[in-house]
Amino acid sequence: MVDGVYGYVYAFDVVSTPPKQIASIPLFQDVGERPHPGWITFGIDGRYAYPDGGVVIDAATKKVVARIPTSEKLIEIDFEDGRPVRAGHR
Repeated sequence: MVDGVYGYVYAFDVVSTPPKQIASIPLFQDVGERPHPGWITFGIDGRYAYPDGGVVIDAATKKVVARIPTSEKLIEIDFEDGRPVRAGHR
């Protein structure tokens, strides 16, 4: 879940009832920054989360692993032997 006010992504364990919050992931490097994310999407294989706010989150570790320019025009294309085989988008 994205927090558009404070600039966090919250992860929940939905196996239990009620769901239990398991991580609070800040989208900012400095407390003076406050991105206001409005959406989140995942890569085709589910390994990475891409919230609005310019970060890449490893879904397994719940850690920010990269910073990228923010864009609503996010597209993923998987290649095998130089040919596109899968495509996903926000």
